[in-house]
Amino acid sequence: MSAIVVLRDEEPIDQAEQEQFVLKGLEAMSGRASGEIRIVRGDRHAVLGQSKSRALAGIGWSGSGLARQQAGENAVLLAVSGFIDNADEIGGKLGIDRDACEASVARLLLGAYLANGPSFAEQVGGAFAIAVFDGRTGELHLVRDRLGIEPLYYWHSARFGRIAAASEPKAILQDPRFPRVFDESAILDLMNSTSRIPGTTVYKYLAEVRPGEIVTFRDGRIWRRRYWTLPERAGAPAGEKAAAEQIAALLDDAVRRRLHDVGRAQAFLLSGGLDSSVICAAARHTAGKEAELQTFSFSYAGEDTDFRPDALHHSLDGPYVEIMRDHIGSRHETIVIEPGDVRAALEDTVRARDLPGVGDLDITLLHLYRRIRETGREEVFSGEGADDLFGGFPWIAAEAQSPGHTFPWLKGTGAANFLHPELRARCDLDEQLRQRWKAAESEMPGLRDEDPLQRHMDYVFYMQLTRFLPFLLDRADRMSAAAGLRVQLPFLDHRLVEFAWNLPYNIKRTGSAEKGILRKAYEHRLPYEVAWRKKSGFAVMRNRPFTSAVLQYLREAANDQNSVLPQIADIEYLRTFMTRSEWSDGTFDAPPILPRLVMLDMWTRLYGVKFESSHAVHAG
Repeated sequence: MSAIVVLRDEEPIDQAEQEQFVLKGLEAMSGRASGEIRIVRGDRHAVLGQSKSRALAGIGWSGSGLARQQAGENAVLLAVSGFIDNADEIGGKLGIDRDACEASVARLLLGAYLANGPSFAEQVGGAFAIAVFDGRTGELHLVRDRLGIEPLYYWHSARFGRIAAASEPKAILQDPRFPRVFDESAILDLMNSTSRIPGTTVYKYLAEVRPGEIVTFRDGRIWRRRYWTLPERAGAPAGEKAAAEQIAALLDDAVRRRLHDVGRAQAFLLSGGLDSSVICAAARHTAGKEAELQTFSFSYAGEDTDFRPDALHHSLDGPYVEIMRDHIGSRHETIVIEPGDVRAALEDTVRARDLPGVGDLDITLLHLYRRIRETGREEVFSGEGADDLFGGFPWIAAEAQSPGHTFPWLKGTGAANFLHPELRARCDLDEQLRQRWKAAESEMPGLRDEDPLQRHMDYVFYMQLTRFLPFLLDRADRMSAAAGLRVQLPFLDHRLVEFAWNLPYNIKRTGSAEKGILRKAYEHRLPYEVAWRKKSGFAVMRNRPFTSAVLQYLREAANDQNSVLPQIADIEYLRTFMTRSEWSDGTFDAPPILPRLVMLDMWTRLYGVKFESSHAVHAG
């Protein structure tokens, strides 16, 4: 992993104080910033810091993600975090080889910036967050990768004349002047995090660089520019056979670009589902039969008796994992998840995110990543993005049958029922969701044609990639960073994303199966049972210790006037709901609301966050 922290003060300030803030910010991200920490100072009160990562740009490049170069009388600084997948290609276009820039990816990117200005971002591939301070103009540029895989947050305070940016909120929170508040505009996202407006957070004063965006600060003003968006539909789509072949070629190349130490540092998640199995098959094809692949899966203690099929979970993973393990000849480990101290585990996930999360899904992923890191692995390949690109989620097929005009994964969520009556009257969550859908529709690139179904499915896939996928990426990033592990996501190589975006829905659903075109692309490399296994989502924790701990926490918080819940939630409705027998209704509605309320309360307590309302809400 690697991380960056950036500080730019508009007025002179003690240099030692600035450097101390940057160092504290990097140290606070102990999992992500696990390498050697370096800082560099520029003109006009700017300081950049970065933690070194040997995997920053793959084979042949050093992990130095910090560079400084004089340009006339002024210096230009650059810090980069993440993974650059085309360093050699960038160097070739610029006529710069590894020796010329001491094999430093930061020096290479700085050369690209000096040659092309902020538009250099268009040349860069991978998952990255980049900060450039140009002493010649006083401009600070923040750049984020196209899909938003690598995080980048910022706080611009006109009052204090300060711009602070970092890979995680916890670094910016090191400034005691940062206002730890949220207001009513955050209620929808606190109750459900899968429709968040890109660039926003639930902290009132904390923003996020949008995927594919450059944010520029100069003289107290902010400019935002998109350097990449999903391409407008162009040209006739490929037929099934050609599309399948191109998908396999692009994904194989994406895996190749990310392979650099399969035998020692890199491992692969293997759930026995299509997405992880395809990546493992591509890695076996690319690395060769001699390479030793290390694969990992997980199971819950007692899942044989606890498992119940529902709309997202059709079968246990174990039998399919064994089939794939034998097929690719990997060295495999199944990690068993025990309930443990549920309250402490939930608090761990909140600290990893600096935000409320999604309960058992976060607990499991953090436990899994920590165990993988304990084996000495530094990176793990995962299959996020495949469902969003090719239509794997059940609500996508449902939209083709019965089109709606709101986020399909949130239909019937019922989150509004838990709001305090006074908040419910002012915060119409259903109407907010409809307005967000309309706003997202208006920003979408050109539609394919006049076919009503295809036009609607274009909208659905756009929402998946810009609203639901960020939720998945945040979860994967924060849990892996807390474990000191990098996650490689080949499905989100922008070249593959652009190709998949241009495929019509009937091609994606080849064979009348979800992700049918992906199945066709790799069916010759996978066992039949795996290639055509019906999607079964990330397994959820349904054991009694977890549910009991959640209910006990809420009973205590409901009677605690120091809790934020009496300000936010309808306590009487909550108490009544907790006496019911249902925990999940077996549909693909929003994640269970009760764990989310627990983590909302934990977040405010652990971080000292206050609810700032323009209307007084009287606790019932």
